[in-house]
Amino acid sequence: MNPNDLETLVTATQTIAAVLSGLGVPGLLALALSGPAMVIVAMLYFEHLRTKRAEQSQQIYREETSRILEAYRIDTQKILREVGGEHAEAVAQYRENVEFVKNYERMADSLQTLIVNNTRAMERLTTIVETRKI
Repeated sequence: MNPNDLETLVTATQTIAAVLSGLGVPGLLALALSGPAMVIVAMLYFEHLRTKRAEQSQQIYREETSRILEAYRIDTQKILREVGGEHAEAVAQYRENVEFVKNYERMADSLQTLIVNNTRAMERLTTIVETRKI
């Protein structure tokens, strides 16, 4: 160390000693006890900042979740409308098929009656023709 640095160090030490002697014993005790209190205050302040950031993050998360749920709700409603429309079409087609089957059964019954009547008429005609030959 050079002599200028030593002089600066001695001057700084003398200044600190003068301040400490001016404080006296009660001032030194207050200074010693204020250190932990300042640490506690600093910790509380940093905890406050952390809580504030956490609340902001939670608010952003809630807004994002709300947006996603709204989009999901809209998509689900769209899908349900499409499925409902397709279901209505299937029900209409089923009813048309039931009506078609009923009409087909009526036609089949009529055709059966016609065939039976024609068969009887042919049998009768055959009987008439056979009886005339004799």
